[in-house]
Amino acid sequence: MIELLIHGNFIIIKNSTSSSENKLNKPLHKIYFKSSFNGHFDGVNNIWEIPLNRDDELQIDNLISYLNKYDIKFTIDSKIKELIDDIARKKDEYTNLLKVGLSAKLSLSDEKKEEIFSFLKKSFIRIPKDYQLKAINHLISIKNGANFSVPGSGKTTIAFAYYNYLKETNVVDSIFIIGPVSSFEPWEKEYIECFGKSPNNIRISGHTKNQRHHIYLISNKFEMFLTSYQSIIYDYKEIKQILSKRNFLLILDESHYIKKPQGGKISDRVLEISKYATRRVILTGTPMPNGFSDLWSQFTFLWPTQLPLGKVASFLVSIQKTNTNTVKEKIKENISPLFFRITKRELNLPTPKFNIINCELSPLQQRIYLGISKKYLTELTEKIEDKSILRQFRKARAIRLLQVASNPGLLKQNCEEFSIPPLDSYDTSLSKIIDHYYKYEIPSKFNIINEIVSSIINNGRKTLIWSTFIHNLTTLGDYFKNYNPVVVYGGIPYQSEKDEINREHLINKFKNDKDCLLMIANPAACAESISLHYTCHDAIYLDRSFNCAHYLQSLDRIHRLGLKPETIINYYILIARNSIDEVIHERLLSKIETMKDIIEGDLPGKIPGYWDDDLGDEEIIDYELVEKHIKELFTYDNKT
Repeated sequence: MIELLIHGNFIIIKNSTSSSENKLNKPLHKIYFKSSFNGHFDGVNNIWEIPLNRDDELQIDNLISYLNKYDIKFTIDSKIKELIDDIARKKDEYTNLLKVGLSAKLSLSDEKKEEIFSFLKKSFIRIPKDYQLKAINHLISIKNGANFSVPGSGKTTIAFAYYNYLKETNVVDSIFIIGPVSSFEPWEKEYIECFGKSPNNIRISGHTKNQRHHIYLISNKFEMFLTSYQSIIYDYKEIKQILSKRNFLLILDESHYIKKPQGGKISDRVLEISKYATRRVILTGTPMPNGFSDLWSQFTFLWPTQLPLGKVASFLVSIQKTNTNTVKEKIKENISPLFFRITKRELNLPTPKFNIINCELSPLQQRIYLGISKKYLTELTEKIEDKSILRQFRKARAIRLLQVASNPGLLKQNCEEFSIPPLDSYDTSLSKIIDHYYKYEIPSKFNIINEIVSSIINNGRKTLIWSTFIHNLTTLGDYFKNYNPVVVYGGIPYQSEKDEINREHLINKFKNDKDCLLMIANPAACAESISLHYTCHDAIYLDRSFNCAHYLQSLDRIHRLGLKPETIINYYILIARNSIDEVIHERLLSKIETMKDIIEGDLPGKIPGYWDDDLGDEEIIDYELVEKHIKELFTYDNKT
């Protein structure tokens, strides 16, 4: 018989029989206890020692499930029983919270509204709108919750109002925000708007290791902390210590950054620190840009011991099932009580117009596209066993096709965005065309953009051009120099005291300089936490790619709260016929519809997206469709 007991900071697994007769000494069990629990076997005393940690409830639950799975009989001491009873109690509380959260999404009584105002009026000077009050009440009701409202609906205000409520009720005393660097300034400005004073805050990003170490030593001086997702990778141990010392509301801004459910450095570290926070909130308008798998890490962050979507391995297996409707309904059932969403319909925003412009590739552009596609088709017959090498191969080939469909001149440039070197020469005549492409023709999309930009600016309106590739941005900047454009991309620091020119400076120039008529940017640098809707109402998309998160965010730079109902918003989306553009367009339609179904929002119907980190199975499907496109391209070509 196995005994389970707690001694000091360890769970002890004790066997009264000799070591040789101990079932738990079998290799299978040894591997499990060591790998899953960091267990140590004491051969002298014939016991396993498992260190207790912040996951002690999950530890006990997993340990007992494992013993039952292998029909290993055991007894427990009083401390283990207390933990088991506590696990059951918290599960019951969580089940009740789900009911309360679902109810809070549907209605807000006048009595509850007055209760919220009674807490807010003590130190919160901004008056929330009715739809924001419902969102605040939802967070109060669910404790750890998500807000998936559209950009511009006041997610930051909602978060600060919830923080104020928690402070007034002595639940938390500090706030820790993880987000993109571009979000830091909006959080600081919103704090002033909400509380009528400057925040006592510190930014933990952009510093040297020694500077960050000093910040951690004096962290008790600050109320509000702002750090980036990248900083979490390196400083998670120090941040765990900060969160452990006080009662924090921990917020993930643009929480889709932790979408990767397995093997993602950012998501793994964020989930590790999440257990040390008193309350947790996630904010994003695009929670699942690629598919169901994006949701697991975000909702596990909110409730790390309750696992709203189950264990990661089981969840990933379930979303591969053919009956997607059943899976979708189950996911909605599990997460619906935990999130709130304000839609654009509720904001009474004008309906934007999507102008889909189909264009033919220029003659040489088409020849290059077919040449690269043919080489890709030939290479597909080569077997690549290493998954990481196969991914890089597929990614590089797909990027090449996107470059050609946008601007073949990109092929001879270093692609810094995706770490792709210039294209190697493989055909003498084709290589010569690529080397001197601009001498022979202008890409078809450039001619179209010239017409659109000229028309918009001649009508007295500023405009915005989006492209994935930095070389496209700089080329267009030279092309449209008469319009005094600003060119913004990730290589330009967002804020820097050393550099006179930074992204914040360029964005402000576009907003405030009447002679600056054009902004040219890539979604990776400017798709989040930037408001351009008072300045610009027209956006042109030269190219797009498979991950729709940045694209959805970029759409909302000019379409957000504050627009007058009569404002005309235009998006111009350029699609090259018989190219990867069409694959991206159709693939993203499917992704957007899935997200729309899950979060019950009103998303634009025809939108593409942006490449990002390894996206797992969703990315595999993307690349398989690219390969299908190439095969069909040559099948059609041979028939004609």
